Amino acid sequence: VIGTPGQIVYHLTNTTNFSLKEKLKFLVFDEADKLFNLDFEKQISQILYAIPENRTTFLFSATMNAKVEKLKQASLKNPVKIQVNTSFTTVKTLVQNYL
Repeated sequence: VIGTPGQIVYHLTNTTNFSLKEKLKFLVFDEADKLFNLDFEKQISQILYAIPENRTTFLFSATMNAKVEKLKQASLKNPVKIQVNTSFTTVKTLVQNYL
């Protein structure tokens, strides 16, 4: 299941027989810092309540502010932090395209 927190909560509350409690194995929060900027905190809490505790969770964030730290504590067990070293810069010959 892929969706915004609001869409997932909508289906949890309004779609008959839609449940993540037994089958969810992986949870991914991409752009976690942006989710809080868009006021998804309540929906994220609802999702965390509706999913199994035994799962693998990935949390990706460009910044680690207090709200992302709170989400980390609420959703991750034995977290591993991978961080980019800021002393390096992107090579000038890199070409980036967006579709």
